Amino acid sequence: MVINYTLTKEDYIQFNLKQLSASNKNRRRMALQMMVPMVLTLAIFLFYFFKGSLKVSTGIILTVLFLAWPFIYIYTFKRAVKKRLNQFIDQNLEDLNLGDKTLTITDKGLKDSESFRAFKNLYRIEESQGYYFFHQTDSAAIILPKRALSPQEDQELKAILAGYGLGAQ
Repeated sequence: MVINYTLTKEDYIQFNLKQLSASNKNRRRMALQMMVPMVLTLAIFLFYFFKGSLKVSTGIILTVLFLAWPFIYIYTFKRAVKKRLNQFIDQNLEDLNLGDKTLTITDKGLKDSESFRAFKNLYRIEESQGYYFFHQTDSAAIILPKRALSPQEDQELKAILAGYGLGAQ
């Protein structure tokens, strides 16, 4: 199966966001950055509650802040990462391998413009909502957007991967 597609800045950004969220170190750091403000908000709430001077409006504000913080944090984190990645891409556009691609997928592996990579030699294969990531190392991968695949090609790829016991994760 031969697949022609265009690798865009957004594809590169999505790969890097996936890499960030897959890292245990980054997940711990994000959890800590998310939890500290929540603990502080809860401490302020409890301080005023036990002191007996908690106003209803203050209680409502602190409760809303406590509940909304995880969503605010994730949104602002992703927005900041995307902004930094866009700057990086713009500065290094020539070095990145973006643009038109041709990927040949056989029952043995992948062939792009550079070389052939056997499925058995890949570090890992991941599937996300809109992509397949064929990792050559922990941090380098061939990015295949699902938009480039017809439903039949998608099923064929899944069958090939299942035949190797490599179902995308």
